[in-house]
Parts: sequence; C-alpha cells; structure tokens
Amino acid sequence: MLVDGWARASGLLVAVIVAAACQRPTKPEDHGNGGSTTTTTTTTTTTTTTLTGCPCPLAASQQEALALTVDATHVYWTTGGGVGTIGMVPKTGGTPLLLATMQANPNSIAVDATDVFWSNATDLLEYPIAGGPAPTTLASQVSPAGVALDATSVYYTATGGVWKVPLAGGTPTLIASAVSPHPIVVDAMNVYYADLTTNEIRYVPIAAVDGGAGTLLATAQQPKGIAVDDTYLYWTNSGTNQVMKVALAGGTPVQVADMQIGCTGIAVDKTSVYWTNVGNGSVMSAPLAGGTPTALASSQTAPVAIVVDESGIYWANEGSSPDYLDGSIMALPH
Repeated sequence: MLVDGWARASGLLVAVIVAAACQRPTKPEDHGNGGSTTTTTTTTTTTTTTLTGCPCPLAASQQEALALTVDATHVYWTTGGGVGTIGMVPKTGGTPLLLATMQANPNSIAVDATDVFWSNATDLLEYPIAGGPAPTTLASQVSPAGVALDATSVYYTATGGVWKVPLAGGTPTLIASAVSPHPIVVDAMNVYYADLTTNEIRYVPIAAVDGGAGTLLATAQQPKGIAVDDTYLYWTNSGTNQVMKVALAGGTPVQVADMQIGCTGIAVDKTSVYWTNVGNGSVMSAPLAGGTPTALASSQTAPVAIVVDESGIYWANEGSSPDYLDGSIMALPH
C-alpha cells in the first residue's frame, strides 16, 4: 500500500524510490551536536551500492528536511513539508524507512541505542527504532524545539525554558527558564542552549532543578546552531554571517569564520568545525585551531542541519521554496 510516496512494510513505511548510496568507511564514532548516540540493531534488510563523486543523496525527495542525527549505522531526520515525517536510512545506503508520519511541524531529533526522540509543534515524542504501534508522548509543551540526550534523560527546549525528562518517561523538570530557547547540546556536566529572542547562549548543570536563568556564556546574533567539544562551545551567528566559539570556562568569543551567508547548522569533531550556509547552498569546514575555511559542498538546496562522525559528514537540504519538494539527506564520506 502506498502512503504519500512510501510503501508500508513490517510496521514501517518504506520509500518507493531508493536514493543511491555512498560507500561507508570503517570505524564509525559519533561526534555530533552534543547528543549521546550509540550503536543500534535493526532487522531491516537493505541494498547497498557504491557511488563515486560524493557528496551524494542518501534520501531524495524529502520535502522540507529540517533536522538530522546519526548513530553508528543509520541517519535519522525530520521533514516538515506535507504530512510531517520521521525517517531513517542506513549510512551505507539502501531503502529509507519512515518511522512516523502525520507529525505537526516536526523539528529536532536525537537517537540512542533503542529509540528515536523528536519534537513537533506540541509534544516531545519517542519511538522504537525497531518499530512499534505508535509514538509515545514524553512531554507536552508550548512549541518544543531542540532535543538532546545523555544516558538517563532527554533534554529539550520549549517556549519559556529548558526541561528534562527521564528516557523511560516521567514528569518533566524545568531546569532553566528562558524566553525562546531553541538549539541545545549536552556534555557530561552541563546543558547548553541558545535563546533566539535574547540572543544569549547560556548553560545550566545537568543536575539543576531550580528553573533559574542559567549562566551566561556568550551573546550572539540569531544563533541558529550550537555544538560542543571538551574545550569550546561553537555556534553560528546567522545575523552577522559568522561562525564563533567561546571557551567553556568563559572568556571572549573568538571568530572561526566570517562572510558565511546564512550560516545555520554546526557540528564539531576532533579536528574541525563544520557548518551549513543556507544563504549560498554551501557546506563548510575549518580547523579547530583556526585557518581558512574549506568548501566541502556547493550548490546545495538550502542546507540546514549537519552532523559528523568518523564515517562521514551528513546534512539535511531543506529544499527549494515554495514547496521544498527537492529536499534531501546528504552524505560525504571522510
């Protein structure tokens, strides 16, 4: 049975048209936007092909692709166009699967060993990677946005603050108050978030329960994306077309790159910072220690979110206005 261009199989929806795939390098290890990801197991049978001349699409015709994440074997993403969907595809390529549909404006997404978590217009939801009867609502908030994980909790932003809820479900706890927080990342100690109204980047300890304002780390200009490593917090200043970083211990922010038109998503690994420029359709990188930015891809259709691990660089192309039908999930092997 066809459902909006997908065919139903084994409780999931399988894409009718399979995008060509890149050859997967070895030794995957996630270094994405602060989320905690581990190896997953799936019983899905896929067909792998090798494609030269990457970057290449892992999933084509993804109307208004908005966010993505990875684990050791798969890429997961959200689309806001049409019915609103949650999809997945092997990093090696193959048949994209639809985990959920009829989502109202799905936004950020995160994954652990067994489940996928995402936000939509009114809820924070969870669904087993292996499939199940229906997504589980973990929390209902006004406009939930960013989502991040650690080993025990889901952290998310929504109008008015930053919350956490146990992975297994329970009562959400307000850990920080904010106006319009959106991007969020977490490390072993803190939760970091950017407020799109106050243009501030703040953090709060993971154990916080008082719902205070959090500690100011830096001021920004339309911070669309944030990423963290052991030493620095990185972000895209969409309002000034700059990529910035600041020491986690505090201090003066340092410019990584300027003249990055519409810089949006950002990710970091052990050697480089990566970001997307929705304004000119490019995907960029620069060394952590500083240096001239390198264009990894160009002529992309509005690249937005980006993640990176040892196997490759992955990003979501939102697609072309007004209908965004040519959105896609892209891969560039290391």
